[in-house]
Amino acid sequence: MDKISFKSGQYALRRGDCAVGDEGTVLVSLDPQTGEMIGENGDVIIGCRIQCGSAYARSYQSQDWWMTSIVKEILEVHDGYAVIQTKNNKYYVGDARAVKEAIINI
Repeated sequence: MDKISFKSGQYALRRGDCAVGDEGTVLVSLDPQTGEMIGENGDVIIGCRIQCGSAYARSYQSQDWWMTSIVKEILEVHDGYAVIQTKNNKYYVGDARAVKEAIINI
């Protein structure tokens, strides 16, 4: 599987070991060379970086989005979320509610 797509109003991207990451209306796959978006909002594509967060800068926040290193593998696919392996970490990604439930149940 090279790609998985989520259609949600609110996405989340959380690191598996400590749940840091971000939530927002944007979940995009970015070409690691050019930084250009590949696919549509909600797509997670192997070989790309994943960025999740706000489409607009959020005032007075410590961060506006979270970006991964390059996605190497889609490890697990569940209802509403997936577990992916990047070059550096394992992440939970997908619908914000589903990701929160998954992180709570680790």
